Amino acid sequence: MAEPHDAGLKGIYQDEFTIGVEKLIDPTFSVGIKGEYRRFGRAIEDRCDADVSAPENAGNSCVITNPGGSGVYANGNFTGCDGLDNDTCGIFPINSLLGGPLPEAKRLYRGIELLARKTYQDKLWLQASYVYSSLRGNYDGEVKQDYRQTDPGITADFDYAGFLHAKYGRLYLDRPHNVRLDATYLTPFKLSVGLQAYYQSGPPLSVVGYFNAGYGAQVQLVQLGTAGRLPAQYEGNLSLSYPFEVGPTTVTLQGYVFNLLDHQGVTNVDNAWQQSPGANYPKDTAHYNQLYFPPCTAAQASDPVGNKCNEQTNANYGLATSRQDPRLFKFALKVSF
Repeated sequence: MAEPHDAGLKGIYQDEFTIGVEKLIDPTFSVGIKGEYRRFGRAIEDRCDADVSAPENAGNSCVITNPGGSGVYANGNFTGCDGLDNDTCGIFPINSLLGGPLPEAKRLYRGIELLARKTYQDKLWLQASYVYSSLRGNYDGEVKQDYRQTDPGITADFDYAGFLHAKYGRLYLDRPHNVRLDATYLTPFKLSVGLQAYYQSGPPLSVVGYFNAGYGAQVQLVQLGTAGRLPAQYEGNLSLSYPFEVGPTTVTLQGYVFNLLDHQGVTNVDNAWQQSPGANYPKDTAHYNQLYFPPCTAAQASDPVGNKCNEQTNANYGLATSRQDPRLFKFALKVSF
């Protein structure tokens, strides 16, 4: 049966403002500066804390809404469940964090870019840029970047109100520093050489605690993206092209080396501090605050209950889950006539 939805759903939109100026210093050299502001305005998402046995939910646990909107499902005025392993259900709000209104979906990008371009006759072209930026919010968008979930409109972000606890912070794609260099050079013997290289800050890290057996880790134990950063990512690509004449035909040999440095840096790690309930996992809704206890330090781990912290139950926390692609060679032959 189709999922219930709020009446009067409104569409997704994003505001974007860009302003910049570019100055030609001489016929071969220009510099520029650009500022960019992007604000996510509204999302359509599901929440999956509906009570399947309640008539208004028509046998569904998931319902469609505008987070932060005024609809019945957005404001939590329906029969739902807290989602804990013992799954208590009732008329919301069961409490302010495990059931009730959903906050707005927020994503805010602000950046400033410096750019320079240089040409030399028809032999050399250079472009260099530097971007300083920030990306803050509680919602990656149609793709949930931290878990690589590609389910537009039905990501896990708003499935339970508790998932939004401490969720406003540095999003996965937040990269404060980004440097890029592009160049092409035509040698005197007709060999064309191209280079593209970049350097950018590593992604921010989080500490995520256990929610239930179905979702595993979904609860932020510290503010999103404040548990450090991975090392910076950098790489380069090289292209070569050489034409020669065969009668009336031009044959061009082309070669490409992607990920020239074969850096294979870590792009993400396991942020799940827990994949099973710890000693402080709440036994009932009245003790829901225990979900959000901070991670235990080494000294606290021997007495997590007394210290009101969440002990580590995932031995893979902090280990790499993805890396940059390895070096790749590609060759091509182009025939023009």
